[in-house]
Order: sequence, then structure tokens, then C-alpha cells
Amino acid sequence: MSSKQMWLTATGKSIRRCAKAKQQQQEQQQKQQQQQQQQQQQQQQQQQQQQQQQQPQRQQQQQQRQRQHQQQQQQQQQQQNDRNYAAKLCREPKLKERPYTGRLSKQNRPTTT
Repeated sequence: MSSKQMWLTATGKSIRRCAKAKQQQQEQQQKQQQQQQQQQQQQQQQQQQQQQQQQPQRQQQQQQRQRQHQQQQQQQQQQQNDRNYAAKLCREPKLKERPYTGRLSKQNRPTTT
């Protein structure tokens, strides 16, 4: 084998090796990209699930706030009613207390014979 042929075969081998290495590299990159895409999709799904879970939580929190607000309003209204009633009792003239004399009407008197 002449030196030229040896050089060509060596060059051909190295070119083939180079091409194979490039192909492997590309395949690895594609695999990595696919994995990254899958991870991104999983992350997006997780985010969507979290958002879906958060929405009912937000609604529950709003409802709780509304209930608490209503209860506070009812308590304030009741306290106001109590104060108004107390003030009304103070303003009204008191009924005169009449002592019970113990008299019975003529019809109900026991007959003495």
C-alpha cells in the first residue's frame, strides 16, 4: 500500500468516525431536547393543576370572608338592637306598682253562715 493510499484510507476512516460521532452527538441532542420538552410539558401540567387547585381555594377564602363579614354585620345589628331596646326601656314611664290588697269580688267571697 502506497503512502497515498494509506493516507486516503486513514482519512476516510477518520471522516467516517467523525461523521459517526456527529450523528451520535445529534441523536443525543435530540434526546435531550425531547426530555426537556417532556419536562416542560410536565411542569406546565403541574402548574395547571396547581392553578386549578388554587382557584377553589380562593373561592373558599372569599366565601369565608363573606360569611365572616355577614356574621360581623349581624352581631353589630344585634348589639345596636340591644342598645336601642335598653334606651327605650329607660325612656318609657315605669308602670305604677299596685300592691295586691287581697280583696275578692262579692261573687267569689266564701259565704259565711
